[in-house]
Amino acid sequence: MAFEIVDGMLEPLQPRSTKRGYGRFEKLRIRTADGNWREFAKVATGPAMTPEVIAGGEGRFYFASADGPLGLIGVRRDYHAVVAFGRPASRLHQHAAADAGHGLDRAGQ
Repeated sequence: MAFEIVDGMLEPLQPRSTKRGYGRFEKLRIRTADGNWREFAKVATGPAMTPEVIAGGEGRFYFASADGPLGLIGVRRDYHAVVAFGRPASRLHQHAAADAGHGLDRAGQ
């Protein structure tokens, strides 16, 4: 399984298809801080992630792929964080604080 974290501004986009809150997007585009565009083709999202893509905006975007399919599994913004699958909120806050440089250690999970 491969993971990628991208910081930038996500273009708002409507899903190609949805079913029970799950979304499928043809191409997500994120403008990074250096002004370049990163494009991610055929991205799947869970019920928590689909509204985040539709809204667009600035944040840190967490992608994962396993044997081909690419999924957006997390979004962290200044005002909230959303993950696609089971992680207690306290763990999420520890990771967000560590990402922000607040001294919490990821190794002590």
